[in-house]
Amino acid sequence: MHGARDAQVTDVDRLSRFEAFSKLPAPELRTLASALALSDFRRSQIILNENDLASGANILLRGIARVTCIGAHGARITVALLAPGPIPEFPSPLISRSTVDALITS
Repeated sequence: MHGARDAQVTDVDRLSRFEAFSKLPAPELRTLASALALSDFRRSQIILNENDLASGANILLRGIARVTCIGAHGARITVALLAPGPIPEFPSPLISRSTVDALITS
């Protein structure tokens, strides 16, 4: 994706490196890779909001995502750091004043 070095690495290659997908047969990996909608994000940009975290399937191919919420005093609080791989589904809070976002941190 970025430069000559990445030109040889395919989405199938990247997906096969994740433990969650490592045992999938090549045809299924190709199907999954073809269904991906790729997006690039800048540092500190919100990549998923609360509604997106509770639905759909998301995979972080590289970088680190910081899961944050707005605390009682209005400050953003980090609640988790996510390494590359499938982003887990987060339950939507039933009653909450806070919002949850995933931001790219590297």
